[in-house]
Amino acid sequence: MDEYLSQSLSSDLATKCLSARIKQIVHRSKELAAFFKRRSLAEEELGKSVQRAAQALQESFIREESSQQYDTCIGINLYANSVRSFASSCMECSEFQHAEANHSIFFARSCLELADETLEWSRELEKTRKTLKDSATRSDRVLFEAETSRDKAKVKYDSLAEEWDRAQGVDYGKKSSFPFKTSRNSLTTKQIEEMKHRLDIAHVDWRTKVDTAQQLRREMVQKLRPAYVARFLETITESDANIVLQLHRFGSCTANVLNRED
Repeated sequence: MDEYLSQSLSSDLATKCLSARIKQIVHRSKELAAFFKRRSLAEEELGKSVQRAAQALQESFIREESSQQYDTCIGINLYANSVRSFASSCMECSEFQHAEANHSIFFARSCLELADETLEWSRELEKTRKTLKDSATRSDRVLFEAETSRDKAKVKYDSLAEEWDRAQGVDYGKKSSFPFKTSRNSLTTKQIEEMKHRLDIAHVDWRTKVDTAQQLRREMVQKLRPAYVARFLETITESDANIVLQLHRFGSCTANVLNRED
């Protein structure tokens, strides 16, 4: 695994990238199933056409042979032996065409079976993808919400700290958001205590959320993400192997048909 891929799989983009990869395999497998289905229909039509042609040839020479037998009875069939020999050859040809048609129909059924299996497998793979994505997304969302809450707590704490500094006589050049003046001399003891209390609460809240976010981040990096990335990669590997297997099966069926024709 190259460095760029390794970094991507350990980042917050891992779920999106891996889910997209499996989605690509699902699309590919559906396309393959559609090809098998089209190949099956084409081969079935070919087999039936050959059967009809062979049957027509066979029936034609059965009628011809019956006619020749009748002509022999009335003594006008001068070439009966040669005609029967030709008819026999044509019957053999017809039988060969019937056999070829049967091979085509058998191949069509094999392709249809491959199409159905591949399509069903692609549906199961899509269900697996959604399950993996939902599980990974829930873990990612918990971390995202914790870090977002931490950042909001930091903004609130910074704002209250700035107000406190301003009340201590530090000028930030900004208007106070408090309804009372921020000159320390104009603040009552109660107001100062209230301001300090709010600042302390905001600081504790921020530090608590920092600790929570850090803990969730460590758990994500060390445990959760490696686990679901491994499940994604295992599914991808198995899926790629399954597509190759289906192609090999199709190739084997094709080779069998060609060998029969030889």
